[in-house]
Amino acid sequence: MRVFSSIACSITLGLAACAANEPPMEVVHELPKSLPIDTGDTVRQVLLELPVGPTSASAPVIMIFHGGGGSAQRMQEQSQYLARQFRARGFIVLYMNGTARRQTENLRTWNADHCCAYAQRENIDDVSYIDATLDRLSEFVAIDRNRVYLLGHSNGAMLAYRVAGDLSFTPAGIVTVSGAMFEDQPAVPETTRVLTIHTRDDDTVSFDASKRDRSQRFRTAPNFSFPEVIDRLHQLKACDAPIASAVSPGVLVSRADCAADSQVIAISAEQGGHEWPKTIPGFDLDAAILDFVLN
Repeated sequence: MRVFSSIACSITLGLAACAANEPPMEVVHELPKSLPIDTGDTVRQVLLELPVGPTSASAPVIMIFHGGGGSAQRMQEQSQYLARQFRARGFIVLYMNGTARRQTENLRTWNADHCCAYAQRENIDDVSYIDATLDRLSEFVAIDRNRVYLLGHSNGAMLAYRVAGDLSFTPAGIVTVSGAMFEDQPAVPETTRVLTIHTRDDDTVSFDASKRDRSQRFRTAPNFSFPEVIDRLHQLKACDAPIASAVSPGVLVSRADCAADSQVIAISAEQGGHEWPKTIPGFDLDAAILDFVLN
């Protein structure tokens, strides 16, 4: 029940008060680096931020995937608060780039099989891109492939669901924010933990899988409502019955223990929209994500 207690603490006290060894929130002046990743069909940049806190012999990695119409650069700009928290704890943070018709464009998408736009139409091989990124990174720094996490927003969340079982490594966890899951969702690795977040006022990827939401025209197959997403994850992960707790007005957190000591944690909220970073009234989502990855 540590996740529940940590999340409750995050709501009432805030991130800094909850972490036992909270690092100082100093401004990091180091300029981010980038790596070109050539997979044959595409050459894409990955933006790289190195740890600023204590590091081990091999560093854990968090790979961040932007939403449809976004880019690594924009996601980096929007994710600095959370990224500093991870970097202060020894993580390498990678901002991944989708594809576009012209690779200079910042309106990029991911191939989640049934979405979205250019990447889906051209059947872009994003699995090879992710694998090649870790291989390339490991040429410069020692990384812990047992502690690689995927964090995706919207189309990036759809990708995280789809590819978790297809990669050359097994993700330690995936974090999905405002992402659709489709009815032919493949298996998620047994040991991969899942944190999924959705809000009822999301009008782009709707909570109830409405065919009238703003991203419907980019999807080529039916998708689940968020309650159905949770049910499918429980089924795929062979989970026990979930335990739910209202941690704040309008915010419900459910936790299910699953096979191989993994978990599925689902956060549903009345408000928060489709934005990244997402602001949920009365709830510290950054703290919940950080706690999930660290614990």
